[in-house]
Amino acid sequence: MIDNALIKSCKEGSRTAHRQVYTACVPYVYSVVKRYIYNHEDTKDIIQEIFANVFTKIDSYDSDKGTWNTWLRKITVNQCLLHLRKYKKLTLLNPIEESPEQYIDESEALNHLNRKDIDKMLSNMPSGYKIVFMLNVIDGYNHTEISETLGITKVTSRSQLNRAKKWLKNQISKDHKYQAYGLF
Repeated sequence: MIDNALIKSCKEGSRTAHRQVYTACVPYVYSVVKRYIYNHEDTKDIIQEIFANVFTKIDSYDSDKGTWNTWLRKITVNQCLLHLRKYKKLTLLNPIEESPEQYIDESEALNHLNRKDIDKMLSNMPSGYKIVFMLNVIDGYNHTEISETLGITKVTSRSQLNRAKKWLKNQISKDHKYQAYGLF
């Protein structure tokens, strides 16, 4: 548990406090990073960069403005996006042709959609769709925040989210063994 006393100790430069924060937060940070970055070596490097940023910027953390996890998630997501931009793995727009309309028969629907199945589908999703989908659906960003973070318009953000959902429906309908409760 990250409390104000531990954060204060980090701000004062305590290596013990830094180690405690790292140990407590690394599983959460890893779970966020692996949704954006699939290469294991890149994931390790990004996590190191995230914690370097956390401890460098810890003076900017203000508990009155939000929770620790919200602040940490923002740093984590921004570092992932920075990495994707740096290595040109972030394509913000995908043509609509990549998401053909398909009729999905609800009666043939799909029974068991587990986390592994979702992760596999997300890993294959075009990056423009995936980034907006994860920012909105998984990380809780609104379209204004997404547009500011990615440098796109709110209309583009909404469009990419809509296309991501259609893309997922198409992927699910191909297998006919999954059911996506609550995703659409």
